[in-house]
Amino acid sequence: MIISQILGGLGNQMFQYAAGRALSCSVSTNLLLDTSHFKRYKLHNGYELNSFFNIHAEEASNSDIKYLLGWRSPKLVRRLLKRLNLGALNGSNYLLQEGFAYSSRYLEYGDNTYLSGYWQSNKFFRHFDSTIRSDFSFKVSPNEKVKRILERILSCESIGVHVRRGDYVNVPLNKEIFHICGINYFSNSLHYIIKQVPLAKAFVFSDDPIWCQKNLHFPVKTEFIANNPGTNSFWDMYLLSFCKHQIISNSSFGWWASWLNNNPNKIVVAPKKWFNNNIDGSEIVPSDWHRI
Repeated sequence: MIISQILGGLGNQMFQYAAGRALSCSVSTNLLLDTSHFKRYKLHNGYELNSFFNIHAEEASNSDIKYLLGWRSPKLVRRLLKRLNLGALNGSNYLLQEGFAYSSRYLEYGDNTYLSGYWQSNKFFRHFDSTIRSDFSFKVSPNEKVKRILERILSCESIGVHVRRGDYVNVPLNKEIFHICGINYFSNSLHYIIKQVPLAKAFVFSDDPIWCQKNLHFPVKTEFIANNPGTNSFWDMYLLSFCKHQIISNSSFGWWASWLNNNPNKIVVAPKKWFNNNIDGSEIVPSDWHRI
């Protein structure tokens, strides 16, 4: 079995699932998800994958985790191993990701592996794209309001604009780590797309719709989508994924909406600067997306 640690918001959970699913497929074994961190996790909306997607994994039990990790299974022990950089004590079946860059070391691990990391690169699952897309098909049916928005998106050359602010602006630690995309980024990105798609319409999705309406003034028809807050925010990902093109913030939520977009001629724009510090985020954005 492969066990993947799941934590963070929906986008992060999807990366962690995708990496674990790809590894489980490559060694023909089952995938389990360690969701135990959500018992005390207060940010975002808790564990969400099972609620929205047709995923193929059960939740790992304490005995499953102990079977793989042994004396490393207590969370305190794992935190110390990570904090003290004691990689030599991880053993042969505890894969703790270092940083955000892709490493082929991931492919060296086989059955009975516990994955701990963010795995934010499509390189970790690129050989199983069709499987991941199938797993991340939505199993919930949209309500009438979402259907009407979807009809408008499908009826035009739609550009989905995802503006991530929220905890990036309001949580001090996140503000230190993550770059905040500003007005110039979104304006320049939109102009880049409309040079190629002049008859476009922008659909703006954000956790801070008031800021967007005050500050984003695009030279194309623009609709601000603000009716999917809190536990309904997954509908923003659903709708974004149906836009023909995307402009995203440095957010895994918008990343997945863009990746799930099946338009073969899609244009996706992502920020060059993902982090404020020296963390290497160069491999987060797929090579066929444009960076500004």
